[in-house]
Amino acid sequence: EPPIWRRIVVPTSWPMSTLHHYVQWVMGWQDTHAHEFRIGDQIIAPDWWLKEISLDRDSGNDRDERRVKVATVVSEAAGAPTECVGCATTARQLAIDGDERLRSQGRGDRNN
Repeated sequence: EPPIWRRIVVPTSWPMSTLHHYVQWVMGWQDTHAHEFRIGDQIIAPDWWLKEISLDRDSGNDRDERRVKVATVVSEAAGAPTECVGCATTARQLAIDGDERLRSQGRGDRNN
């Protein structure tokens, strides 16, 4: 079964929260579940989600997605394990893949 994916190019000046909304639109998703971007051991997510997950883990490195630019993630992700449904980075763009196989495993529910 082939994966379903989109490649997008976005301004690196966008905050990660705007990237999240754009990915929702590009993939035709409805934004019905919590989401987070993982860069190494750091999580970038909505403030309310960071508060929720801080109960279960040390969240000292985590950041609010409204305060983190795509450019920052691209530069910090160089060489770090990156996850947000599926991400690949270059110096000037962030490519996002939505893999249909992840959804069957409960990991890509259109908003992860």
